[in-house]
Amino acid sequence: MDYVGFLFKLVRAFLNTVKRPLTLRCAQSLPPCAAYVVHHQNLRGPVQVMRSLPVPPRPWVLHVFFSYAECYRQYAGYTFSKRLHWPRLLARAVSIPLSLFVSALVRSCRAVPVYRSLTHLRDTFRDSLDSLLRGESVLIAPDVHYEDDGPLMREMYEGFLQLAPLYRKRTGKPLPFVPLYCSPARGELFVGEPIYFQADAPFSEERVRVARQLTDAINSMAMACGDVKESAMRAAQ
Repeated sequence: MDYVGFLFKLVRAFLNTVKRPLTLRCAQSLPPCAAYVVHHQNLRGPVQVMRSLPVPPRPWVLHVFFSYAECYRQYAGYTFSKRLHWPRLLARAVSIPLSLFVSALVRSCRAVPVYRSLTHLRDTFRDSLDSLLRGESVLIAPDVHYEDDGPLMREMYEGFLQLAPLYRKRTGKPLPFVPLYCSPARGELFVGEPIYFQADAPFSEERVRVARQLTDAINSMAMACGDVKESAMRAAQ
């Protein structure tokens, strides 16, 4: 963990002292370099992964959380005021110290900034690819409805899968996309089998297939550990 900052190490150590990290459950050893995919669950997924994996990956984080000013506007102007319907003064008061802490923590864990504009989105992929080429891993929570804290993963954004052809072009190797499922009820972090793009198939078709396999793998792990009933799984499909 030498590449992460002191604040992240301190927060991780504190969290893991207060409550033990999730126990890894995987059929094989973790790949040295991968794109980990986890169900967001209103931030629970990424937090559990970052405190539980032996070597924390670089998480994709919305760019507004990297600076205090933008982070404050996000919390005060949307999260607390519009989404949670807090009184304006309370939203502003809470957002001041929280924005200072969150923006510093995001930078300390060397998160990858994610932009909504196509122009700056190229920076996200370049930064991620550089990390992968150095042998580091990235963590992505691609849920469309990130605020859904239920165990089932539903619709996901598929744009992050563009990492596959970029990585293959630079290395000649397939990039493993590894599905993760966090079960705090069982105290376990389940690691699924890596999923790869087929080199000889059209990317447009492979993107749909890999996205579906990632979703199915995460939901299957949720059902296997008892967090989701089979009837709920069928209803979601």
